[in-house]
Amino acid sequence: GHANVHFDADGCEDGDRAGVDVQDGGAGTDFHATGLTAVSFDDLAHTVTIIGEGTNAGRPVTFTMLGVDNGSLPGFFNLVLSDGYAVSGTLSSGSIQLR
Repeated sequence: GHANVHFDADGCEDGDRAGVDVQDGGAGTDFHATGLTAVSFDDLAHTVTIIGEGTNAGRPVTFTMLGVDNGSLPGFFNLVLSDGYAVSGTLSSGSIQLR
């Protein structure tokens, strides 16, 4: 199956709600972040780490997401939910801005 992942860590800048959403029918995953506990940027490594909570198919979970965008390679992310679901892949353009 293919996971459809969207996240946005710059809610203040572009007007979108900051958050993370994953739809992965093959894994029975329908995750929506409901709150961000911490967002930390590393300007040297060009990474962002987002920790928060949400729901997966209605069940409460916590999540940790690491995003990397160093400008030369396609950016990538890794998202892990507390229920054991994990997904990683490349960042689609415009989904995250690390500046």
